[in-house]
Amino acid sequence: MVASPSIVNRLFATPVERTDRVSGLEPADRVREVVPLLALCLYAVVIVKTGWLADDAFASFRAASNLVSGHGLVSNPPERVQAFTNPLWTLLFALGYWPAKNAYAVAMCLCLACSLATVVLVAFSRRVEVLPRVLAVVALCLSAAFVDFSTSGLENPLSHLLLVAIYVCARRERPTWVVALLAALLAVNRLDHLLLVAPLLVARLVRAGRRGFLRELGRIALGFMPLFAWELFAFVYFGFPLPNTAYSKLNASIGTGEFISQGLWYLVESATRDPLTPLVILAGIAAPFVTRNWRLLPFALGVALYLAYVLRIGGDFMAGRFLSAPFVFAAVMHFHDVVPALPSRLELVVGAVVVLIPLAGHASPLAESGLSTCPIPESGVADERLCYRSHTGLVANVRTSKYKKHEYYERGVGHRKKGPAVYAENVVGLEAFAAGPKVHLVDLFALTDPLLARIPFEPDGSNWRIGHFYRPLPDGYVDTVRTGTNRIKDKCIAPFYDRLRRVTEGPIFSWTRIKDIFWLNFEQRTVSACPKK
Repeated sequence: MVASPSIVNRLFATPVERTDRVSGLEPADRVREVVPLLALCLYAVVIVKTGWLADDAFASFRAASNLVSGHGLVSNPPERVQAFTNPLWTLLFALGYWPAKNAYAVAMCLCLACSLATVVLVAFSRRVEVLPRVLAVVALCLSAAFVDFSTSGLENPLSHLLLVAIYVCARRERPTWVVALLAALLAVNRLDHLLLVAPLLVARLVRAGRRGFLRELGRIALGFMPLFAWELFAFVYFGFPLPNTAYSKLNASIGTGEFISQGLWYLVESATRDPLTPLVILAGIAAPFVTRNWRLLPFALGVALYLAYVLRIGGDFMAGRFLSAPFVFAAVMHFHDVVPALPSRLELVVGAVVVLIPLAGHASPLAESGLSTCPIPESGVADERLCYRSHTGLVANVRTSKYKKHEYYERGVGHRKKGPAVYAENVVGLEAFAAGPKVHLVDLFALTDPLLARIPFEPDGSNWRIGHFYRPLPDGYVDTVRTGTNRIKDKCIAPFYDRLRRVTEGPIFSWTRIKDIFWLNFEQRTVSACPKK
């Protein structure tokens, strides 16, 4: 009797493939199928060895823990502010944290589960020959960006899984509403990742023609219901459709040229430390033009569009974070559809390139340096895993909760022991999570603070690092937060704050709050728009 196919294989298998499996595999084929399993085991060893959690991840964990504790999906109760950029990931974490109450274990298990599931989809796709699948897994193992953010506690692992699922479903011509549903979940996980799959959805509309356009559009709208539902919830509950972090970064008076220049720094830094990642991304963009396989064009355009977006926003301060998603999309496209079409000799050349190119960088996941410091280069782009692995690394936390020995966490515990209070800080990850819901942390980088996020950042020479736009505290603001009485002395900021506070702390369905929501979203989005007397 032949064993029934696994759930994953049944989900993505075509009728032809099901028929082939019933006939069984020859012994030689079974031996070859062991090779992807060995590659998967290699990847499992790599991510266990390199597993870690980022400080920024604990900002989402704080909101999730407050939700589980009954304080709402907020960072500083009772202030309703979306201080996270990854709603789906945060809600999944809350679901696991509710019974377990162990943030580290829940985050790490979620990361490992999503990352292993991603590689399983890549390695065990029966429609692709064994060698390209193995090369794909080896490429994933040797990409510092992918390995670093296979864990980290950030939303990347879930985005990787959704992107591979979208690619597999799209290439196997699954119904449009299924692809749209996965795309919507990807957007709820992180909104800007929608750029990666937007050309694919547009291509489906174009292919439907005039007669089928409305029908196809309806299917996409049906699939996008989770995204519509989240945006409606965010607009009603938080008062704003975007995360607070977006307003903080959008309200920075930095020229487009400076952002693009910083974005180029980000890509150059990646090319020097992790050359395989940008090489695979560029190969993915070039794939349809080199192979003349125009079915790959929507995927390549999505990668190119997202790369342009990364350039425009200046990249990120975490090396590799914004490149892991386009890398995964480009890798699955390249190794599932481009490499299998090559002659056998060229496949071996590709394999040699995949193995040898990472040796030119200095951040190979398979050969970590012994450094324990956290150098921040001139570009401001740091190896965050290097910064935190000694405290938040998986190996370091197997027997003891070493992450709790980090100075940020210990500082937060110190705040909590002193009782309810308000502190102005420039780190709101580990420290904020450890401080607990009764301690209010005013974030000087404005990522979690609604007022500071709406005070435009004015650069003074080189006083900024990407993602870190320091705002000076308005006089009387900390006293205002501590007492609940408006003591802000600036005559422009004070009335603006009154309306903002009604949105973030007032009764959700009051008519006054509804009017203030529209005023802040469509009339006066920042303090600078407030007329001074």
